[in-house]
Amino acid sequence: MELLEKLARENYLNHGETVKLLEQMDEEGDNKLFHLAQRTKEKYFGSKVLIRGLLEFSNYCRKNCLYCGLRHGNILLERYRFSPAQILETCYRGAEQGFKTLVLQSGEDQYYSDEVLAAVIEKMKAEFPEIAISLSIGERSYDSYKILKEEGAHRFLLKHETADPKLFEALHPDTQQGNRNRCLENLEDLDYQVGTGFLVGLPRQGVEELARDFQFIKKTDPDMLAVGPFIPHPHTPLAGEKGGSLQESLRMVALSRLFLPQALIPATSALGNLHTQGRMMALKRGANVLMINLTPREFHSQYQIYRRKEWNEGMNLREVLVKSSLEPDMSRGDSIKKRRIKGVYR
Repeated sequence: MELLEKLARENYLNHGETVKLLEQMDEEGDNKLFHLAQRTKEKYFGSKVLIRGLLEFSNYCRKNCLYCGLRHGNILLERYRFSPAQILETCYRGAEQGFKTLVLQSGEDQYYSDEVLAAVIEKMKAEFPEIAISLSIGERSYDSYKILKEEGAHRFLLKHETADPKLFEALHPDTQQGNRNRCLENLEDLDYQVGTGFLVGLPRQGVEELARDFQFIKKTDPDMLAVGPFIPHPHTPLAGEKGGSLQESLRMVALSRLFLPQALIPATSALGNLHTQGRMMALKRGANVLMINLTPREFHSQYQIYRRKEWNEGMNLREVLVKSSLEPDMSRGDSIKKRRIKGVYR
């Protein structure tokens, strides 16, 4: 496949070429793609898999995105919210377990003001200055992002979800694509390590829409990229939709590696929801980051972006990775791009 070889060689295709490649992909093409993606990943990261600790500290959300079980309109979801002390307690436990990156994630919960979050970050940095703090808390103002950065946050994940304007508008009744993009620009301007990402298998999403995602990520050049399947939640307007498949999601992970060879790409938990080995499959197809959920187990079933299946989070992790010829890496694992531009990342 000439276009696939061109992508692997140049890390770029234009929109029309991307559409054509997506239309051409089949089982034989996937096999070649997966090989090229893994070879590209190994060129920059070797066999290492960066391990992050994840805390989902609140499932309240002011937004009503049609695909998400945390949406404000889901009145059947039992809500929870950690106090600052509970957040710190869980983060301290993660730090003591050796995690050098901790990811604080929630819905867009307005309870957590800049002052509340800044105080949490300040205490974390004072206690564990070597740890990188990642935030995934949605759209906020430039000044808010600035305050949190100045207190010591290093990274921020804000998925663009889809780069297609019509599809974005249909899925986000109370969010404007322009504001989402401005938030990403603000985070980059403030010198965060910035992550974005998109969903695979959304209603009315075809090769044209997916090609726009690849053009978007190539243009914005994020430090991190999360790609995973859309999994319909029963208490959302999209409950009856088909959702994304494992094979198509793995294909998009691998293509993302070729478009962004130096990006940090997680094997998302949603892949593990589709198949017990879904995340390991992604790690063999270009992904190089694994999130371990540190949220106390009694809250796992309540953080419902999608309806989760239970799995033994982190059990025998080292053994599983080593058996797959992968090396667990508990270091900070900062962005190659930021290190390249600035020498040593602050």
